[in-house]
Amino acid sequence: MEGASRITVNFNDGSQLPARLIGVDPDSDVAVLRVDARRLLAAQIGTSSDLLIGETVVAVGNPFGLSGTVTTGVVSALGRSVPSKEAGRTFTDYIQTDASINPGNSGGPLLNIEGKVIGINTAIYAMAQGIGFAIPVDRAKKVVQDLLQYGQVRSAWIGAVTATITPEEAKRIGARASHGALVARVFSGSPAQAAGLRSGDVITAVGGRPVDSREAFSTYTATIPSGQPLQVSIVREGSARTVNLRPVDPPRDLGLRVLWEVAGLRVRQPRGVVIDEVASGSRSERIGLAPGDTIVAVNGNPVSTIDELNEEVKKSAERSSIVLDVPRGPYIYSLAFPMAM
Repeated sequence: MEGASRITVNFNDGSQLPARLIGVDPDSDVAVLRVDARRLLAAQIGTSSDLLIGETVVAVGNPFGLSGTVTTGVVSALGRSVPSKEAGRTFTDYIQTDASINPGNSGGPLLNIEGKVIGINTAIYAMAQGIGFAIPVDRAKKVVQDLLQYGQVRSAWIGAVTATITPEEAKRIGARASHGALVARVFSGSPAQAAGLRSGDVITAVGGRPVDSREAFSTYTATIPSGQPLQVSIVREGSARTVNLRPVDPPRDLGLRVLWEVAGLRVRQPRGVVIDEVASGSRSERIGLAPGDTIVAVNGNPVSTIDELNEEVKKSAERSSIVLDVPRGPYIYSLAFPMAM
């Protein structure tokens, strides 16, 4: 939908109707459109939770303007991560298929042999053949429901920053688990802290689904509604155990909380965003930040109010670091604050 000034929906009978954009979630590459029409025939929605590698699938789309094109293939893999053309963004938890997906297939359904939608075709590897990707329909349903109800996707908050653990990293820190999501930080007052998660724990499964990376953990938890109990399998000091998490809606001041815990900064807003307090012993104190300094951007995004700062830092609550732009004299310094403790 990016850059579109007008949206038109083409139907199988040749008719066309103007569409209105209801909402969009860039992180899932999903948009919701509304058309004013009645008695439209809708595709049956299946589930992506029970897909098997090798299962037959059918991709339908409009490649190169060839409407109604149908191709077949199998589920090649599940839980794939796909880099976006936009720098710094990675789409996660995709279905990989060898069903032919070409430019124009994006947005078309990926069907199982019963004709039910189990994914939304979205991407291909330009330098390869037989490698296409689709968004799992269970994730798409959650996105659509949130966009219709709230106008944006609402992800429940767990309060744990994680990093992908590799065999090399596991050996370096002495962890027994060689794959999973390493807990790098647990925020105070968070559901993760209440459940007993600690820095150094390695998350190996969520709700019985194996976790082999930070992206997998983030994807699984992003679809969990606020308040729904979640069973998390971890390895701590060589012993396997299970904790029960109950995600909640993110606090309104989450970004400001993160800023204090990670960077040791509190701010005020006389003109722009001004540092009001620097915590003793914090990284901010060590690098020389002081009350009266101003913050003009977070991760490259300009901020001029505390509300803008709060929102930008909140978006970074699960990233590996926060970058604050602080001007001094004629220069603007980009200062990185790692999330890990």
